Amino acid sequence: LIVGEAPPWHDLSQVIESLDLNENVLLTGRVSLSDFYAYAGASDVCLGLRYPTSGETSGAVLRVMAAGRPVIISSVGSFAELPEDTCVQVPVDSGEEDGILESLERLAMDAGLRTRLGAQARRYVTENHSWPKAAQLYHQFIEETLDGLRPEWSRKD
Repeated sequence: LIVGEAPPWHDLSQVIESLDLNENVLLTGRVSLSDFYAYAGASDVCLGLRYPTSGETSGAVLRVMAAGRPVIISSVGSFAELPEDTCVQVPVDSGEEDGILESLERLAMDAGLRTRLGAQARRYVTENHSWPKAAQLYHQFIEETLDGLRPEWSRKD
């Protein structure tokens, strides 16, 4: 399964056809959130490869992690900040393809590793990327910003 929009600079349909994989690979294109979760739930391992990046956080990767699925990611930008016990990070360099293949093989052969990574991923997202946590961080930021704008004599200490 290749879920989501294909990068415009890659004709994935052509690559799949040239490798005679039409019977084995499904390109879904953009899907609804409920379909995304269904596809993630049906997957043993997910990949969140992104290069180049503008430093953005990937909602898709966090959703896969929240679904308790092990994920292989590009070790670049904000992806590289994810804890190593929650995902498999592959450097974006000349060994990237080999790193992805080795990671897929390791995860395919080790159900316990898949389970542990998925559980750690779910825990991490629950603790760090939930709506209540986001609200708490926004509140903290606003309080600190406002406190910095107050005259020194009226600041909270």
